[in-house]
Amino acid sequence: MRFFTVLSIATLMVVGAAQAQNLPETRKITVQGEGVILTSPDMAMITVGVSRSAKKAAAALSANSSDMSAVFKVLVAAGIAPRDMQTSGLSLHPRRERRSSNDLPPKIVGYEAVNTVHIRVRDIDSLGAVLDQLARAGANQIHSISFGIQEPRPLMDQARQAAVLDARSKAELYAKAAGVSLGDVLRIDEVGGGQQQPQFARMGAMAAEAMPIARGETGINVNVQIVYLLE
Repeated sequence: MRFFTVLSIATLMVVGAAQAQNLPETRKITVQGEGVILTSPDMAMITVGVSRSAKKAAAALSANSSDMSAVFKVLVAAGIAPRDMQTSGLSLHPRRERRSSNDLPPKIVGYEAVNTVHIRVRDIDSLGAVLDQLARAGANQIHSISFGIQEPRPLMDQARQAAVLDARSKAELYAKAAGVSLGDVLRIDEVGGGQQQPQFARMGAMAAEAMPIARGETGINVNVQIVYLLE
C-alpha cells in the first residue's frame, strides 16, 4: 500500500508540473515615463578663493589669512548664514624658478597660499553685488557658479505625477497598436531623477561693477518604470 501511495504522489507531481508548463505566461508590458518640471532657480552656489604669494611661506599665509577674513566679513554683511559658508580648499606650495640648465634643480623663489570657500547665496537677486564685494575684499578667484532650488520636494512630487502620466500614455499607445487592452498596474519603480544640475561655468576676470547674472532655468526630473497587465 505504501508503494502505491508514493507512486500516486509522484504521478500527481509530474502531472502538476506538466500542467504548469502549459499555463499561459502572464501577459504584461513594461514602460518608462519621465516627468520634468522647469522653474527659475532661487539659490546660487559659488566657489571663490584668495591666492596670495610672498617670498616666505609665513608671509604668504598671513596675507592670505588677512584677505580671507575680509571675504568672510563681506559674506556676513551680505546676510550669508554660517551654514552656507564652507572652506573647500587650503593649500601652500612653493613657486620655483625655471633654470636654463637641466643639471640645476629648480630654485624656490617664493610661496603661494590659496584658500577657497564654497558659498550658497539664497537671495539670488543679490548675487551680482556679492560677487563684486568679494572681489573688492580680495577674492581673486572664482572657480564656478551653479544654480539650484532651495525646496525641491513640491516640484519632485509634480514631476513624479507627470512621469506616471507619461508612462501611462506610452502603455496605452502600445496596447492599442497591439490590439489589446491595458489592465491593472503590477509594479511601479522610481528608477532615477532628481534636481538637474546646471553645467559649472568657468569665469574669467571680475568686473569692476556688480556682475550681471543670467539665472536661466533649472529643472526637476523623475523617471519611473511601470509594469501593466495586458488583458
